[in-house]
Amino acid sequence: MVVELHDGRRALVVNAMGRLFMDPLDDPFRALLGDELARRGYEIALNYNGVAFALLPRAQSEIKGRAKFQLLSVNEPEYRAHPCRKLVVQRGGRWQLTNVGQRELELLVN
Repeated sequence: MVVELHDGRRALVVNAMGRLFMDPLDDPFRALLGDELARRGYEIALNYNGVAFALLPRAQSEIKGRAKFQLLSVNEPEYRAHPCRKLVVQRGGRWQLTNVGQRELELLVN
């Protein structure tokens, strides 16, 4: 379904389910988006309760490093209002996943 956003841009809304580390024939994102964005990973957006609300396929060129999980960003005002179930912590000015955050992601991908 294509929807028009408040600023006039159009967005494609797709409700697809799948497994991580899928064979290419099983990958619904490859079927929708083609080989140009060959998936090497997924960006998973979580709310402050740790509930996933967005899954975005990412190409190999968009992934830095070899870590299984990479923390891309933290909404600091949201974190202060809701301590994120202790999924992340700020140490030395950098945000990091806690052991609880790592376990949450392991549950989501396995």
